[in-house]
Amino acid sequence: MFVGSFYQFIPLVELSRLQNDIQQILQAQDVVGTLLIAREGINASVAHTDKDCLINVIENITELHGRFKFKPIFSTAQNEIVFDTLQVNIRTRIVASAQEYDFSVPISPRVSASQWNRLLDDEKVLVLDIRNHYESRIGKFTNAQTLDTQTFAEIPEQLLNDLNVDKEKTIATYCTGGIRCEKVNQILTANGFRNVFQLDRGILGYFDSTENSTQWQGECFVFDKRVSVTPQLTQGTATLCLACRAPLIPKDLNTDCFEYGISCPYCVNELTVERRSALEERLFQLQLAEERAAVVFGNQ
Repeated sequence: MFVGSFYQFIPLVELSRLQNDIQQILQAQDVVGTLLIAREGINASVAHTDKDCLINVIENITELHGRFKFKPIFSTAQNEIVFDTLQVNIRTRIVASAQEYDFSVPISPRVSASQWNRLLDDEKVLVLDIRNHYESRIGKFTNAQTLDTQTFAEIPEQLLNDLNVDKEKTIATYCTGGIRCEKVNQILTANGFRNVFQLDRGILGYFDSTENSTQWQGECFVFDKRVSVTPQLTQGTATLCLACRAPLIPKDLNTDCFEYGISCPYCVNELTVERRSALEERLFQLQLAEERAAVVFGNQ
């Protein structure tokens, strides 16, 4: 299974018509995944067993608008079920944020993987991970400053409150695919920071352009059933805790705090007698459903 991810901030109108046209293109080729449309642009992650098919449908979507110019990144999955269905939805924003994208603010410079490596080597540069704490926990760039946030909506306020640096300082930001950096950098620029850069196409784009980098540690969290991808853009080793949905790496599974379906190192302190009982019942029902499904498919 191949996964194609792309986005673009671009002023859009006639969203319902665009939604219908895109849905027809994707449905015609049995593509699954999620594509969000808003007046500020498009954000998508779609999957198919044939990479050439994905390339073609993205090209067909590009032709719907004269100013569409996507830079897709392709990764792979071991499991053919990366997304359950196809969802083409209209939203207020293409990335959850209280701030509307301001097309009058210049876009911060994007840097290539090789330029990014030079920024990482420069001790005078502040490298910011514009992702949530559970994402950076399973992988990040060496010496990057991470954020203690649960959602992207919290990030701009935390940055502006905690970023006690000279506004002339060089700041380099990165996220999974670039979309969050583009919005955050716009906010930083509007608040007087003058030397702000972002990693072009984010971590996934860096993986796509770099071999055997020593600057990256771990895997990259992704918002689909793979949970993480490796620097080779293949499916990673992370899983989700069934109790709290936190991403877990193999070493988390080997702790006394981990109990399948019940707790992990990040939620064990919240485990009460009542919560354990409810989780045990849910786990029993899930196992029962799997057994029934196995019987049904076995009889077909």
